[in-house]
Amino acid sequence: MAPPEQIIKKFNDYQQRYPQARLTLLTNQPMYSPGDTIYFSTWFTREDLSPISGQHVISLELRDESDVNRVAIRFKVADGKSYNQLVLPATLTPGIYVLVAYSDWMKNFGESWY
Repeated sequence: MAPPEQIIKKFNDYQQRYPQARLTLLTNQPMYSPGDTIYFSTWFTREDLSPISGQHVISLELRDESDVNRVAIRFKVADGKSYNQLVLPATLTPGIYVLVAYSDWMKNFGESWY
């Protein structure tokens, strides 16, 4: 069995090489109607909640109850923070929808991470 220091070093090296990112969206209201605009804030952070520096492109999808993508946009996050909006089409049928946001890096770890 490896000594604890060696295990900790390997774990830290792994985290440095493959950092996990957290993407948090905060919307301006809990429910929307077709034709509304969703205004949102985005925080792109590491596991310890420190902002991820630099500029990154984030994908945001509006999925229906059947997990079908109905609306999608891509937007930029700079130094871990962004403000943006998503306009819902007036032709969108009423129902329950889910916002799904992810970076291209997050796709490497599977959809369960976003």
